[in-house]
Amino acid sequence: MPLGASMIADYGSILQNIFQAIAPNSNESDVEQKVVVPLLHILGYSHADWQSQVVILQSKLDFLVGQPDSALIKPAYLIIEVKAPSKNIAHSVWQINNYMRHTGSVIGLLTNGYDFRILYNYDKKIITIVEYSQVTLIHRYRSFYKILSKQTYLNFTSTLYKNQQNIRLQFLNLISKEVQPVNWAIAD
Repeated sequence: MPLGASMIADYGSILQNIFQAIAPNSNESDVEQKVVVPLLHILGYSHADWQSQVVILQSKLDFLVGQPDSALIKPAYLIIEVKAPSKNIAHSVWQINNYMRHTGSVIGLLTNGYDFRILYNYDKKIITIVEYSQVTLIHRYRSFYKILSKQTYLNFTSTLYKNQQNIRLQFLNLISKEVQPVNWAIAD
């Protein structure tokens, strides 16, 4: 659903309330529960859409959003790494990069509740797409929403599924051309 001007204004006040729930002396758990979980909800996700404290590389990834599917080659869509407000997130980019490479996730969000960095995984090359402060996020919520929303995730996975089905069909056609029909004769 497109975000209208009044919805953006409403999200601005919602985001301000979310951000006021933490202080510079808050801990990582506060940021997870008071900032990240409410953000996931306003992005359209339910609790069933994510796992928290997922063990990756002998460490715990804070949030894995969009479940990987082994039946289809579908990576996690979004991973989120959270730091305490007193931590500079630039010092933790290496950690989320490792998590993104290991999980194959498409998008990563690194935050301390004050700063937000969105990263993209292209062939295990992790690049920063955009960085937001709280104020910038409030003013540019539309772009944040378009990148991270559940609707974007669903569109991405739907397109991925359709492309995989097309590739499988093309592969089947190639195989069919190579395999001669076998006439099975039953011996008397």
